[in-house]
Amino acid sequence: MPRALPCLLLATTLLAACDGGAAVPADTHTGTSGATTPTVTPPEGGWFDVTHMAWSAQFAYDASTRRTVPLEVPGFGALPPTLDVVLAGPAFEASGYDFSREDLYCLVSLYLADDATAPDWVAADPDLWFGVDHGSGAGGVTGCNTGSFLLDPAVWGTDPVATIGQLPGGWGVAVGALGEQAATEYVETLPETVRPYYFGGRMRVPYESVGETDSVVTLAYAIDPVTFERLADEEGFPIPLETIADADGLASGWYNTFDYYVYAL
Repeated sequence: MPRALPCLLLATTLLAACDGGAAVPADTHTGTSGATTPTVTPPEGGWFDVTHMAWSAQFAYDASTRRTVPLEVPGFGALPPTLDVVLAGPAFEASGYDFSREDLYCLVSLYLADDATAPDWVAADPDLWFGVDHGSGAGGVTGCNTGSFLLDPAVWGTDPVATIGQLPGGWGVAVGALGEQAATEYVETLPETVRPYYFGGRMRVPYESVGETDSVVTLAYAIDPVTFERLADEEGFPIPLETIADADGLASGWYNTFDYYVYAL
C-alpha cells in the first residue's frame, strides 16, 4: 500500500496542503477471511471506489485510573474513544486531499479498549507513555455503506466495522515523545508558536507495509478531571496542553493522535 501525499493537519482537521511522499511496497487485504459473501447487485452508480485510507484516534484519558474515558462535549454528549479509519475515493485525491469535503470520504470508527494495562507493543517502548488497542469484539460505528458510500461486500464484507476491525495484526494508538521523523517531516514545518503543543506517538496498523507507523503526532487538550468535560477558552476553542507527562505518568486530557500521511491503496 504505497504511502501517498503527506497532508498537513491542524488540530483534528486536515488541511489541503500536500507534497510528494515516499512510496513503500504494496500489499493487499480482503474482507472476513474464509467467509462466503453473497452475490449482491451493484448499485446504479457502482460501488464506492476506495483508493485511499488515513487514520487517526481520539480519546479522553483519566490520570487517576490510567484509563480511557468518554469525552463529555457540551451540547453534544459523550464521545467514546475511537480509532478512526478514513475510506476515500478518487475524487478525494482530485480535491487535493481536502478533509473538509466530507462528501468525498466515509469513516469507520473503531472503539478503543478500556484497559489500564499497556499492550505489549507499547510497554516495550520507553518513548511511549500510554497506549491502547481496538480490543477484540469492541465494535464501532460507521457512515460507510450508506448513501454514496456503498462498499463492495466482496472486498469489505457486509459489515465494514467488523471487516476492518478484525484485520490480522489489529489496530492501536499510543502517545509518547515526539520522534525525529515526525519532528523533521511535520512539526518543524509549522509556525514556531504552535510547535510546543505537538507531541509524538505511534499507530498500530494491520498492513504489513505500514505496521507500527512513526509518522504520527499528538495534540492534547484540557478536560475537567472529574466530569471529563472538554474545557474551552473565552472564544469557545479547546485549550491545548503544553505539558502532558511527568513522573506520575500521562496527564488527564483529550488526546488527538494522527498519522499525517494519506495512504494510497
